[in-house]
Amino acid sequence: MQLKVVVTRKEGFKAPINLIFPFAPPGIGAAPSVTIPEGQNEALYPINAAGNAQIGKWRVFVLGSAEIGGAAFSSTQLGNLEISAPWVTFAMQRAAVEQGLPTEVVCKVEVATPFEGNANVQLLALPNKVLSQPLQFTKDTKELVFKVTTEKDSPAGKHGIFGVVTITANGEPVTHNVGGAELRIDVPLPPKPNTPAPMPVPAVAAAAPAPMPVAAAPPKRLSRLEQLREDAKAKAGK
Repeated sequence: MQLKVVVTRKEGFKAPINLIFPFAPPGIGAAPSVTIPEGQNEALYPINAAGNAQIGKWRVFVLGSAEIGGAAFSSTQLGNLEISAPWVTFAMQRAAVEQGLPTEVVCKVEVATPFEGNANVQLLALPNKVLSQPLQFTKDTKELVFKVTTEKDSPAGKHGIFGVVTITANGEPVTHNVGGAELRIDVPLPPKPNTPAPMPVPAVAAAAPAPMPVAAAPPKRLSRLEQLREDAKAKAGK
């Protein structure tokens, strides 16, 4: 979660302020320090709870320091930090995809502590050039499906991913790390080598051209003697 720290500056004092979280309850981790920039009045201090953090209410504070002719320190008032059992748990399924293709990460949702309104969840630890959009869910949601996109040069290999859920309760964000699964990105298989070209199919023999019509033999030419005989026969028949 992000613990908001607000300071009240004395008029004219604008120097940066260094913040530390001196006491962390068992199982609670915090950033080594956070700086409020020059001229600004607030910062967010990241803290997180491990799975073995002790449930209960703890008194915590933040210590600030700045250079004012030497180191000067000031502390916040004691505040309550409540550590509770997870409100929701996710069971993420492993996913595999080839570079440049989309995939899905399916999550089974179990709500242990009902809440009002919508909760937000997003995938974290996605490798470079892999994207997924945040989703919303309610206390009645049983399953979520994250759409994940990759690029042709997304890093191949096995990548551990998880989700972060943010639920708003009493005006304050309650965050959970949920799930945890493997996203495997594979290099596409090379194209299959060209298969041998099929044997050429013999061309269908062209039909033999129809024979040219045979011209009738020219009539036999009669000799002069034969012609005279034919003429004589013709006259005799008349």
